[in-house]
Amino acid sequence: MHCVIFPIIFEKSNESSMSSSNPHLIVKSNKLINAHLNGLTLTQLRFLEILVAQLDRKQSEFSKQKVYLNDFVKDIGTNNKNEYQRAREVTKSMMKHVIEIFDDDEGLKQRNIFHAVDFPKGKSYVEVVFHPHLRPYLLQLKEKFTAYDIRNTLHLSSVYAIQIYQLLKQYHKIGSREFELRELRRILGVEKKYKLYADFKKRVLLSSQRELTANCDITFTFKEKKQGRKVHAIVFQIKTQQTKRDREDNSLEIEITDSDLRLKAILVEMGLTDLQIKECFAKYSKEKIAQLVEYTRERFKDGQVENPAAYLIGLLKKEVVINMHAAPDTKAKVKKEEKFVEEVALIEALKKEFEQIHKQQNLKLVKNATTEDVKRFESYVKTIPFLKKKFFRDGKLDMNHPDFETWLGNYLASDFDQSFIDWVKESKGYHLQKADGDAFKIVGKQNTLF
Repeated sequence: MHCVIFPIIFEKSNESSMSSSNPHLIVKSNKLINAHLNGLTLTQLRFLEILVAQLDRKQSEFSKQKVYLNDFVKDIGTNNKNEYQRAREVTKSMMKHVIEIFDDDEGLKQRNIFHAVDFPKGKSYVEVVFHPHLRPYLLQLKEKFTAYDIRNTLHLSSVYAIQIYQLLKQYHKIGSREFELRELRRILGVEKKYKLYADFKKRVLLSSQRELTANCDITFTFKEKKQGRKVHAIVFQIKTQQTKRDREDNSLEIEITDSDLRLKAILVEMGLTDLQIKECFAKYSKEKIAQLVEYTRERFKDGQVENPAAYLIGLLKKEVVINMHAAPDTKAKVKKEEKFVEEVALIEALKKEFEQIHKQQNLKLVKNATTEDVKRFESYVKTIPFLKKKFFRDGKLDMNHPDFETWLGNYLASDFDQSFIDWVKESKGYHLQKADGDAFKIVGKQNTLF
């Protein structure tokens, strides 16, 4: 087991802390957090985090989990390859990957991560099953576990920052944690990569400190313990901090009870995001949501609705009242409102289709970008504090940052809104006009595209 001064800390579980109703919660055995990942890449670790957050931690065995390819690209990051190929490469390498878990009582355990991965024909998702040998470290945990919000780690830009966050989160309530330098190097897998302590301090400790301070609910300072002139151990002081996301989420706090979970599952099935579901529960009554869900599902079944998620959101925002026995004038009003909602749903579907085209166009722009294009982007980044903080490392543009290509593509591309309007007109025959905020409205339609 890893040699640390403090004993492993654990908390007893309770229904609220272990509830599967929190879609962002990750719960891992401390043994898994302290495991040696043996070179797991940033993309692989992000993928693992997403799957752990999706788990139903109350079940006794692992079941199939779906990860949609669009979400894979958005949340995990990708190179200049399509979603399917990128996901296939990542899962294939993870099927062969072995992590090492150290147990005081039972010794060293080498474990595969996945038992099976399937790409169902014609589907836009990948199905993954964890290896059964990981069950004691992820399911039905009663003690010696650590829980945290995945949004603290998902967009950290290095494996070391994610690992250090987890290691310190484990000792958050104590407020400090000490590692022998040799042991910390081994946990992070950098025994050979950063042999000089100065390099380890700069590339791992200070870099992770900056990332946690900018993105997470905890950050840290550290002290060096020396034996003679050499650093022998690192003592981390763990500090709580409020993130920007915390402040935004506080305005949407709403308790979702067990009785609401079925409704939530239906909303997920319809395609609503976690944030959209949270907003629905915060703004509308459960009865209202259930009524409009049923109405939307019926119309979708009849082929009258193409995008049920957008259609439902539109009904809720317009506060449409469904009453099949209403008077004729009320029915006319409802019909008018439904027409507006259908238009919103159509625009959302068109926008989703164009986003994929726009993404491919951006990838081509990035692939063909010249040195001058990169220099112009660098100058642009320098003028925006947020981007400068994001993309500059040691005074230089970090072109290996996982979001670099996305931002460069957006910078080189023409205006999204106007490009979208032009594309809809040319390929679909609809004339769009920009409305309030990010919205569009249909102002006309060609009789033919030819």
